[in-house]
Amino acid sequence: MLCTFCGATLSPKAHFCPRCGQKVVIGPEDEGLCGQHVAIASSRQPSASLSPSSLSILPPSGFITPLRSAAKARNGGGERLLARRRLLAGLGTTGLALLGGSLAWAILDLSGEEGRRSVSSPAARSLATATSESPSQLSTAGSLLTCYYTGHRGYVYCSAWSPDSRLAATGGQDGTVQLWEAMTGLPVESWGGVWSAQEIYALAWSPNGNYLAFGGQDHRVYVADVRSGSILLSYSGHSQPIYALAWSPDSQLLASGSGDASVQIWRALDGNLLLTYTAHQQVIRGLSWSPVTHLLASCGEDGTVQIWRPTDGTTLISCHGHQGGVLNVDWSPDGQQLASGGRDATVRIWHASTGTQELIYRGHQSRVWSVAWSPDGRRLASAGKDGTVQIWEAVSGQLRFTYRGHSDTVWSACWSGDGQQLLLCGNDGTAQVWTAPSV
Repeated sequence: MLCTFCGATLSPKAHFCPRCGQKVVIGPEDEGLCGQHVAIASSRQPSASLSPSSLSILPPSGFITPLRSAAKARNGGGERLLARRRLLAGLGTTGLALLGGSLAWAILDLSGEEGRRSVSSPAARSLATATSESPSQLSTAGSLLTCYYTGHRGYVYCSAWSPDSRLAATGGQDGTVQLWEAMTGLPVESWGGVWSAQEIYALAWSPNGNYLAFGGQDHRVYVADVRSGSILLSYSGHSQPIYALAWSPDSQLLASGSGDASVQIWRALDGNLLLTYTAHQQVIRGLSWSPVTHLLASCGEDGTVQIWRPTDGTTLISCHGHQGGVLNVDWSPDGQQLASGGRDATVRIWHASTGTQELIYRGHQSRVWSVAWSPDGRRLASAGKDGTVQIWEAVSGQLRFTYRGHSDTVWSACWSGDGQQLLLCGNDGTAQVWTAPSV
């Protein structure tokens, strides 16, 4: 048996790696089956199911533990971390730096040469591969891996940029939500860690930048104040795990999607439930709230994409076409189209006002877990179980770039606000920030 983090040979009975100290991930299951997950070796027992009707303004005792405030990270704590930075190797004009005590790798290609596209390490193999009908037309984007973050233990399921693109948030199998600087990997804040039975499947940053919502295995959604690091409330309206979250454009409301096949709309700062949407027949996998039309799009294991009004729950459009569950959905920046990815390994583009299918992209070899429009609306990023992130033209469906920096399933891909970088996370226990190609 090999350690999934450093590659060291392990005893079959090992609970942690003697080389890197990471916990051994055991008992793998097919992550595609409606919330099945991989357990982390632990002596703790899973917590009991929670009542779906209760709302507690204060989190359960001992549940959320802020480890570092933003102020400490930038002052005393940040200085101590920066003092431990070590330059490990210089590969010609390529620099490899270890930041923050093994929490992040920053791999910088300073040469700008076309041929120097990858750096090898025990954790990273080939970082990017250009793929196109006309390779000579490709930019050198992707040869700069800005940050390689390894602060989590186990799978990293979800990620989000801060609105100003300075910070990244990630959540995963280890039950923590971690906030870190996207350019350096320097940790800023962390919630959780004392409840290993809990896994984080979804998180979303409010458009105004003040709040972070996250939820997962324990059926609850937590709203954290990013500035203070405090948990404002925990919402318990669902009876199954949380798989999708979306903020309203004014940062006042949250939509949460669950394994109970419902989407609930509620006020983010007091937890007051406003509406429950039940048009889906199975697990809700994705939510996207249009900043232009203020409509909600939802998708799920019933194979449909629904477009509806969050004010009254009226379904306006139902999109059918995927063969199997629909795993993610995203609005185009102009609010005219939707992109969806599914178990059938396709990405589909829909006309939002009619539900007409406009394009099918078939570049992946297995299920597509994440789709994301670039801020300029010209590119789409898709990521999935085949371990690749693919960038393609939204109008034509032409593949422009394939990123292979992850060694296993990529769960999430999201664009920075300026459309220059992508934040990724996956089953290999890493989150990565890299420069994306333009079209």
